[in-house]
Amino acid sequence: MNYTVPDTLFSLPPELVELKNLARNVVNRELIPLEAKFLANNPEWPRGGGKGGISVESLVDGTLEQSDWDRLDRVAESSGLATALLPEEYGGLGLGVLGAFVLEEELHRSLVPLQECGSPSPRQDSFAM
Repeated sequence: MNYTVPDTLFSLPPELVELKNLARNVVNRELIPLEAKFLANNPEWPRGGGKGGISVESLVDGTLEQSDWDRLDRVAESSGLATALLPEEYGGLGLGVLGAFVLEEELHRSLVPLQECGSPSPRQDSFAM
């Protein structure tokens, strides 16, 4: 992708600032509010403060109800984030390494995964241990 020259030294091109803001808004509005529910729904987690030598704090896998995953799929698709990492000829944004890094950095601010191209949509059975 050919980016517009940034306004100042050590800043992102305007296209990536826009993408970063979009991803940040999706994470803040859709993913972060689901984190407690996501983490509370792991049947494999030890109860009672980490008995058996496993620290509950070290476990980050959880799950959501299918309706939540379906809604997040629709959000990813409608925002364009689901296919953003694809090359332009396949309907993506053709972001290149810098764009992919900016997008991944924003999306991984939450423990709840969002569907992205190249990764299957998370499902309840995806997190079975």
